[in-house]
Amino acid sequence: MSSLIIWNLLFLFLLVSHALPVTEAQTRTTRALIAAAGLSLITSNYAGVTEWSAPQLVTIALITAILLRRQSFYCDDYPTFTFDTTYDICYKIYKDPKLTVQGTDAVCKAHGTRSQLIRINSPTIYDFVVKQMDQNGISNIYFQGKRVSSSAPFLYDDGTPVTYFNWVPGEPASDLYLRTDTSTKLMETSDGSTERSFICAVYP
Repeated sequence: MSSLIIWNLLFLFLLVSHALPVTEAQTRTTRALIAAAGLSLITSNYAGVTEWSAPQLVTIALITAILLRRQSFYCDDYPTFTFDTTYDICYKIYKDPKLTVQGTDAVCKAHGTRSQLIRINSPTIYDFVVKQMDQNGISNIYFQGKRVSSSAPFLYDDGTPVTYFNWVPGEPASDLYLRTDTSTKLMETSDGSTERSFICAVYP
């Protein structure tokens, strides 16, 4: 079986995978891997390692371009946002104005139906947030997650539970919202009334 046939089968697999029960992150990872394979095939041809015909090269190039394009597709409708390819996130930082948690939530949602206050749902995204805070001189932010009482679980806007926490020692307290601590940048609870910076993010 030729490499081009294998390449086309991989692309077909990617298309079919949208109908299968896999996460968006898994799909994006698959796209990235296949796109990398396409770039490798094109490079090897120009290096003389392989000898693809012109139609074959066009096919590989088109598929690769489509896959690379889809890496940032959900950022397309948000021209004032930035797409970070390393963290695979579409975001907009608000250093100023600083707002209460209700204000930050309203500003993010005003950008569009898929724009929300950022979710810190993994160590990777936590690292991304801390990096952005350091680079932009931000001491603390609100991030997504709230609960209805001190004994209830924290939930994201879509109703799913918050499962990643990196608490300041002694937390969580009884407050209903989430923010970063000023001195440590670790997570703490908040009543949401103080004014803080924030980051909006676009979710598929």
